[in-house]
Amino acid sequence: MSTHLLLPILLPFTFLNPSITAIIKTVNLTTSNTNQTGAAISKSSTWTHPDVSVWNNLWNINVGDNDNSQRGYHLQIDLDNTWGFHPSKQSIISLTIYSTTTLIPDSPIDLDLLLSFSVNNSQYITHWLAVDNIGSNDNTIYPGCDTNTIPTQSLATGNIKECVESELCIPINSALRDQKANGGNSGGTNARVEPDNLGHNKNNDWPITIQLINNPINNTLFTYIMEPSWGQWKQGCGFGEAFYSDLGLQIYIALDDAGETINITTFQIEYSYNTESPTLTPSSNPTSTPSQNPSVNPTEIPTS
Repeated sequence: MSTHLLLPILLPFTFLNPSITAIIKTVNLTTSNTNQTGAAISKSSTWTHPDVSVWNNLWNINVGDNDNSQRGYHLQIDLDNTWGFHPSKQSIISLTIYSTTTLIPDSPIDLDLLLSFSVNNSQYITHWLAVDNIGSNDNTIYPGCDTNTIPTQSLATGNIKECVESELCIPINSALRDQKANGGNSGGTNARVEPDNLGHNKNNDWPITIQLINNPINNTLFTYIMEPSWGQWKQGCGFGEAFYSDLGLQIYIALDDAGETINITTFQIEYSYNTESPTLTPSSNPTSTPSQNPSVNPTEIPTS
């Protein structure tokens, strides 16, 4: 488990008005439904094929201890151009992960989940989720966590899948999967997103939702981590650069170290966009009881 440079931020659950946000489509990817409406899931790399198995209607990832255990992602989700971010309106892609793996505070078992979101294999960001809940909540976002209302942080660039699959990704100069996915510097480039002292539960729990809010009008991307036990609060960062429009999205998923294991039942993906003029920036004085999108209390077993 890597040590990260951490920067706190706690934000209200949503600044969007769902009355002007149209849900375009939703899909639940499962072991029996791996390709639907332009969304498909598969094993990501030949290096990691032995680590991924399907049984009892779930994906089991069990990271082996071998010379190639740090090469490649374990699963990947490919969203085609029909899922591409809108070219002239604020649009949202939400990924919710359902799992049967029990998460407990200060788990003695190391368990870290890497999620890289890439457009055209040229722009990307990475979420590093400490689902083992060791110590305080070490969820991080790369590259850097811009907490300004109008962010200026740029997106990461390059083909992150090829980098993580390589034995030693140059110029990152690291053979470790988490460092390759996070820019190669686990001590200085990641930025922590965490709850403050408002009585918020600091532990990760299922289902976990990652939300991407892309705004081509003012060239920004906001990304948030949301979980049911957190209520109206979420963790997030902003970027002063939007993802490319109309090019779909690739989502790369992996565990971190040898010996880690997880069971995942469903990846639920939702695409929506504003049907009216988008809000350019989050409100500086948001409502204390905002509407939730997606729900902070989704069903335990999503419908197809």
